[in-house]
Amino acid sequence: EAPGARLIVGGAGDEAYRAEIDALIARHNVGDRVEWLGFIDEVAKPGFFQRIDALAMPSAFECFGLVAAEALGAGVPVIVSPTVGVADMIADADCGIIVPPRADALAACLRSLGDGAQLARWRANARPTALRLFSFGAHGARLRDVYDTMVSARRP
Repeated sequence: EAPGARLIVGGAGDEAYRAEIDALIARHNVGDRVEWLGFIDEVAKPGFFQRIDALAMPSAFECFGLVAAEALGAGVPVIVSPTVGVADMIADADCGIIVPPRADALAACLRSLGDGAQLARWRANARPTALRLFSFGAHGARLRDVYDTMVSARRP
């Protein structure tokens, strides 16, 4: 439903699920547009992120969404479902989009990105967003604020 889009899949999983996806690929005759990479280790991640225009993570549930944060850190915009923990942060920062975890919604999103202008804007916002929200410095500052609040609450 998204002509011209290529799907590069990172990660490994249950063999039965993979077989189900392979059957869908064959049934829709899109095998030439899908590439399975398997597990992507830390050494291969930078190359993976350089190859993709956006990271799609239309998961049914992710309590945080680490790979989305990693993609942003690499300057890659993200497409996530509302049930990915970082979804609200992404929408607020204009570095990606939130779509329902359905094939039709993802296809519509991919079709809407055809001219590349939106992707370019998201790409420009991706890394600064990752640094502001997910860096060690940002995490340390939030942790310090929590400790300050706790200490202040205990003082008479």
